[in-house]
Formats: sequence, C-alpha cells, structure tokens
Amino acid sequence: MKFYKRKSPSKQNLSLGSPLTNLHELDMNSFILILNRQGIIKDFKGNVTQGEHVIKVGESYMGYLSPGEHEKYARHMENALRGNVEHFSSKGMQNNIEFEFKITMFPFRDNSQQIDGLYCMLQTIMPVNGGEESNDSEIRNHIYVNSKELSGILDDKGIVKFISPAVKPLLGYEESECIGRSFLDFLESENAESVRKQWNKLMHLPDSSQTLELKILNTYGEIREFQLKVTNYLSDPKLKGFFFNSVDIGEIKKRDERIHYLTNYDYVTGLPNRKVFIEKADIELKIAELLSKKFAIFVLNIRNYKMINRAFGHDFGDRYVDKVAAKLKKQLGDQIEIIGRIGSNEFAILTKFLENENVASRLASEVRSIFDQPLYIDDYELLITTRMGIAMYPAAGTTSGELLRNASAALHSAPKHLKNSYHYYSDTTSGVLRKELILTKDIASAIENEQLEVYFQPIYKAHTNRIASVEALIRWNHPPYGLLTPADFLQLAEDMGEISKIGEWVLESTCRSLAEWHQKNIYIKAAVNVSAMQFYAEDLPTTFFNITQKYNIDPKWIEIEITESALLNEEEIPESLERLDDFGFGIVLDDFGTGYNSLKKLKDMRPRKIKVDRSFVDNVLEDERSKTITTSIIGMAKLLSIEVVAEGVETSEQKDFLLDLECDFFQGYLFSRPITEENVTKLLTREQELLDSKDNVVNRRKYFRVSSDPPFKARMTIDEVNGKKVKVGNVNVLITNIGPGGLYFISTVELPQRQDVVVKFTIELFGEIHFFYANLIHGREEKDLFGYGVSFLADEKTRNAYIQLFHRVEVRLNQPSAYDDLPLLEGTRSSYFENDVNKNRA
Repeated sequence: MKFYKRKSPSKQNLSLGSPLTNLHELDMNSFILILNRQGIIKDFKGNVTQGEHVIKVGESYMGYLSPGEHEKYARHMENALRGNVEHFSSKGMQNNIEFEFKITMFPFRDNSQQIDGLYCMLQTIMPVNGGEESNDSEIRNHIYVNSKELSGILDDKGIVKFISPAVKPLLGYEESECIGRSFLDFLESENAESVRKQWNKLMHLPDSSQTLELKILNTYGEIREFQLKVTNYLSDPKLKGFFFNSVDIGEIKKRDERIHYLTNYDYVTGLPNRKVFIEKADIELKIAELLSKKFAIFVLNIRNYKMINRAFGHDFGDRYVDKVAAKLKKQLGDQIEIIGRIGSNEFAILTKFLENENVASRLASEVRSIFDQPLYIDDYELLITTRMGIAMYPAAGTTSGELLRNASAALHSAPKHLKNSYHYYSDTTSGVLRKELILTKDIASAIENEQLEVYFQPIYKAHTNRIASVEALIRWNHPPYGLLTPADFLQLAEDMGEISKIGEWVLESTCRSLAEWHQKNIYIKAAVNVSAMQFYAEDLPTTFFNITQKYNIDPKWIEIEITESALLNEEEIPESLERLDDFGFGIVLDDFGTGYNSLKKLKDMRPRKIKVDRSFVDNVLEDERSKTITTSIIGMAKLLSIEVVAEGVETSEQKDFLLDLECDFFQGYLFSRPITEENVTKLLTREQELLDSKDNVVNRRKYFRVSSDPPFKARMTIDEVNGKKVKVGNVNVLITNIGPGGLYFISTVELPQRQDVVVKFTIELFGEIHFFYANLIHGREEKDLFGYGVSFLADEKTRNAYIQLFHRVEVRLNQPSAYDDLPLLEGTRSSYFENDVNKNRA
C-alpha cells in the first residue's frame, strides 16, 4: 500500500459541507479519503507523509488497491452509496510489502439530504508478508513507521526493549523513560493483577497471540483505555520477545459513536432521522397492537424554509431550523414519544397512546400555537409558517411506513391559505394527492392549452364607493377539476419552476385588458402579484417593462404587489425594486403586518400603497390586538403619506371602523368578489357612463336599468303632499328593477299619481338602512296589484347616495353568488303581500 503526502495548500480547497471535515484527529497511521459517488478522490485528511509519492486528487482510489481486492471494494462501495456504513479489510502494496487495512466507509450528504459521496477511513494493521532477509533494524523501522498507535517489543520478562514514538503524544512519556521498565509499571493498579495472569499464560504459548484490556496511566495521572494485542515471538531467534500493537479504545469508541450519530441523527438539530423514527414507531406499533391502543404520527412542514435559505443562505437556514426543533422539543416534552427530522424542512412527531382523536386535535393545536410567536435570529424577526398532516393508528394505517406516508399525504391536503393549518388523513386524502400529481404534470402546459384566465377584483375608494383600481387574480380552468384558485396551484408552479412564466402571462393579459379599457376612455390602475421567486429574477424589471411597451401601456397604470416576506433579507431597498420604480411601476406592499420587520420596510421602502392583511381585518372588531395593529398601520402610513388598502372587508361594521381610521381603499366581498374580465369591463363601462351623465342622471332611467328577479323588498310611505309633511303608515313594496334615475315597484296599495306627492323608501341592503325620496311619475295595474314608476328627487345628497347604492346593487346582481346579501323573496308576490292586503281591506 502506498503512503502519500499532500500537495501545496492551494490544491486543497474543497469544501465538503460536512461536520467530519477537520474534526478527526487521526493517529500517525490512519487517514480519511473523501470520495465522490464514482470513487474519485476529492480530498484527504490525516497524517500521510510517508513515502515518495503523492495522493492524486482526481484519481480513483481503487487504483491503489491490490488487483484481487477490486471486486470486494466495489461491492462495499455500492452498499455505502445506498446509505449503509461498511466495515471491511483490504490490501495494498508499499515497497514490495503487502499491507492489510481496516476500512470504514460511510456516506455524506448534501444540503438536500442526497448522498453526495463517501468517507473512506483507513487504518494500517500489519504487513501480510515481509522480505526473507529482514533484520532487527527493519523490524524496528516497520514498527516506527507502520504500527497502530502504541507499539513495541518486550523481552521475556515483560521489560520494554523498544516502544514507538506514539507514546509521547498518547501518554506523555519519552521513549527513554519507558525502555528498561516493566510494562506492568504503567498500568492502573486494579488492572495490573488480571493482566499479569494473562501474561503468564501467554509465556507458555509460543507463536500465539493474546488480547489484553489495559488501563494505562498517563503522566497527568489520567487513565487511558487500550486494547493490546501481544504476540509471543520468543521462539523467533531474531526477535526473542513479544511484539505488541495497541488500539486506543477511547478513540475508537468516539469514532464509532460519531459514525453511529451521523448514521442515525440529524447533525443540525440533533434529532433522530427517518430511520430511527421508523424504528421507534415500529416498537410503539407492536405495543399498541397488543394493548389495543391508539396513537398518531404528525408530519410538520416548514413552508417558508426554502425562502429563508434563498434569502439568507444555508448556514442561516440551519440555525433557523435548529431553533424550530428546539421549540418543538421544549414545548412538547413528555407528551410525545419522539420527534425526528425526516427531511430538510420536515419533522415527524410520534405521540404517546391517545384515548381518541380529540386528544390528537388538542396536541395539534398546541403544536400550532408554538409558532404563534416569531423567532429572533441576529437582527431579524422571522415568522414560522407551517402545515401539518396527522395519521391516526389504526384508522390511517397499520405499519409505521404507511402511517408516515399517509401523514405526509394529509399534510399536502391542509389548507394552503391558512397559517399553520393541519389536516387528518382520510379516505379522500389520497384523491387530493392524486389531484396534486395531475396538476403538477399539467401546469407546464396550462398556458399553451389556453387554460389560464385572469379574474379582476375591484378595489373601491372609501367614502365614494367608486372603483379605484382592480387586482388581477389568476384562475386555472382545468379539465376535469374546473376553476382553480391560486391556492390550488401557485405553490406547485413555484416548485416546478413555472411561476415566472405564469407571472409574465398574467401581466401580459392585464396589459391587454388595460389597452381595451383605454380605448373605451376608461383609465384605471391594475395590480399584479409578484412572488418571491419572480422578484429575485435578475431580468424581472426589464421583462415587465417590455411587456407594457408591447401593449403601449404606461407602467404608471400597473401596480406591482410584493409581499413583505419576499423582502425579508434586504437591509436596503433591493435593486430590482428600485428599477421597477424607475420604470414608473407603482409599488404596493402586500400582506402588510404579518412580520419580517414590517415597520422597517414601511420606513425604508416608502411604497405608494400598503395592503393591510386580511387576517387583521377579519378580527378587527373582536380582537384587541388586531384592532391595535390595524389602527397603528393606518396611522403610520398616513404620517408617511402612503395610501392604505384594507383587504378582506366583508361587513359594513368593518367598513365603518376602517372609515373612522381614514382608510383609503376597500377590497373584499362586501363590495365585490373577483369577477371575469367581461363582467369587470361592464362595471367599469357603466360607472364611466354614470360619471359622464351625472347632470342628466334622472332622465336616463328608461335607458339604463337593472332588473331583479325575484324582486327585493322595501318599505314605502307617503312623506309629503303639496309641500306639507304627512304621517301615514308604512307598507311593503317589491322593487322589480332599478336604475340611476329611479325605480319601478309594485304594491297592494293604490297611490295618487300626482307630481306634488313625495314618497319615502326604506331599504335594508348590505347590512345598512338606506332612505330615498321620490315622485310618482306613472302607474299601472298588475292583476290585483298596482305598479308605479318613481323618479328620485334631484338634490345632490339624495342623488349621490342613490347612485352609490344603485352601483352596488348592480355589482351584486351581476354575481349570482352574492344574492344572499339582498333581501330577495321566496314564494309568490301575493303571499308576500297577504298581510298588507288584509290590512287595507280592514
């Protein structure tokens, strides 16, 4: 076997990314080779200074073995590449002497936990044969150069004749201090007597070997443990003594423990890996089967781990995931059996035995609550976003592998739009996974197959309820799954590398719509969302600008919505953000308030708008924390002259609260759901017509009205006759159509058709009470009922209030899903009026 020395340090610049590098302190005759998956030497560690040759990085290690060893070596290498630890011996040549080596081979992995290569640790044992004319000096030279740690020669009395230089670093003794003394003098006293007995036996067994366990005291009085192999060469006329070769058991134990640790535990978090987790789950499963018990396996996925790795680097990502693991271990404690890290961003949790699923849900809620508070690393505040899947034994599986697999499947079915959501495995979960696999396969061709569509959700100006802008939201018309929202497929698009292509398509479709609206004299801004992966693409600003120029759209009509989490690693304003601003795009900070140094981003970026995250708006009336955060965000934005959009406004109470805070814009189902381009074009066109015809709005009723079938109800009374107020009762009426200048209603009451009669309507719509005054302009009989057309009074306050209401009714009546918000009727008209008819007859 050849020994080698290193080339110059400049050649040794490989970074292996493994904790083993520079960690092993190897003895003079041990070293480690670092091999790639093909067995090519990439680096080496340890004392390999003997010999005249140099290890050549880039060559196959197999070339240094005896030819007969190649097949065995290849077999062990193949097993190691499967993830196993291989222990075997092999042979090589040095100076015409064949040596035997102990080899330990085990894999190392890259950051994605894929096997990237092998460590090959070699230890010289002894020469297999020697030259015929070997003399004492050659033996001494062999011991000096090739012995394993503490080696030497003893005479027939156990007196040290020769000892290797390793005695100094190992025990602190000089060679001269040892020669001439009994080796028993160096033993710990309790160990000396048992060793003496074994020695006496060996004296009478020529050419035999004995293995002794020794506890030797070093010069500091510390005990070091060795395993000593002593061979009786008294019959050898050249040696006439005993040859010993030792192994430092402590070091071997440390190495074995290290190998065991690397094989079974995650080096970042110290948690058991998938192999150990499954072994533990197998044991619990057998016990549960015998005792008829239940337990659960949770699989937890850190959703923002990849983004943090991209933003801060893998070292920071390791610190992040280690802190997540520490949170789990500290909080769950003895409530669980084991936590394991089974993937780069996945943990598995094995619970203790559970009485029922409710106990599992309580534990799942506790796991979720762990991540309510952010992590702090360096100067960063980092939120933890997770998803979790739960598989219950025995309902979700009867083997540990099946339970783990089904928990992972349940994880992918957890709601993606909810923070830290969890989901139980059920019979439908596999179907969800199959759907995800199909979507993964189809998403690359969605554009080419013309399956994508842009919906628009109007954003309304506060106080006026006029559409101020729209947000472009992608939909996927997938056969056979129908209309899919972004929550169903955008994460898949990111994982598949399709998100940039889809994002560019959305912008192009939006620009096409803007161009059509401009031709109709409708000038309105449109917002498009940019994912974190898109945002860090080097050519994003130029690509977006070129798309706008293709459709002759000034970038000022495009607003770029970026979530603040996409900017979490930026100390300064990112260059791409500055370039977008230079091109004239409006910058909107989306999901504001959800973390990642929100206030610092608000100060440094100075976006034109921020959007208050809907999670705060949802609870703004009930939750004091949400109320305080929302109030603070809007207040600070006002001080910085930044406009504020409130997302997810769904009730009039939320709207009123936000109005009091002087919020600038509203977006939510209270005003409009996302609708097709065709419908939003109709809304924009009608609103523009209303604005264009403001002075003649009363006269436009017969040209511009919206019918409601079934009708919706109101209360009506006569308010004024010939300029004098009157007090009469209210009656129910049915409004069948409505326009900007008036409406048509039917009633059981016959009314005087006089221009000096003013009627008052009370309508409850969208959770609000509305009052309007009008003149009767015509009437006709409808079977047993009376129908009337009315023209609303033309004072500014009444007209503007009515036009706003009309516009909102128009929006809702173009969306069948929103009908529940209107007081529409069920049954016949006559049944609705029955009470009024009886009253009138009385």
